[in-house]
Amino acid sequence: MKRIATAFLLGLLAAALLSGLQAALSFHLGGGWVPLSLPVVLLAWAALEAELLEGCAAALAVGYVMDVFAGTPKGLLTFLAVLAFQASRLARSSLAVHGPVGFAALVGGATTLVGAGAILLARLTAAPEAQPGPGLLWRVLGESAVGALAALPLHPLLARVQRFLAREPEPGLQGHR
Repeated sequence: MKRIATAFLLGLLAAALLSGLQAALSFHLGGGWVPLSLPVVLLAWAALEAELLEGCAAALAVGYVMDVFAGTPKGLLTFLAVLAFQASRLARSSLAVHGPVGFAALVGGATTLVGAGAILLARLTAAPEAQPGPGLLWRVLGESAVGALAALPLHPLLARVQRFLAREPEPGLQGHR
């Protein structure tokens, strides 16, 4: 139970940090002209590295933060984040996802699932005059490509943070902590 609560709190903290970084980058990259969804990187990382319950707790936390930062109806991105986590776990078990490139592909797929799922659910539940247009799918594909590119430099950072939290030594070092 303690590990699940820790995963939830770490998910909240990491998602808030990445959402803040995303907001700053969006401001400097044309005020949203370049679509970016950095917290999805955490969903793919949890799918690769976390146990099922800890990963679900982290995905729940990441989705909550995404809901808060996006201003969407409460629960929409939380549901889609947990769904993307589960789909990423399924992809991990079915495919050989190794290294930064495989991680980037997993992030791109998770971003596509979250973005397209949000558009689909909004189209199904919103009033006809408030429904998002199908042309937004192109923006989701762009967001997926940018997210996959952003995942490449984040992969070694996440690996290093995970080793630090597990109190494991850096690879290749013989010294003690």
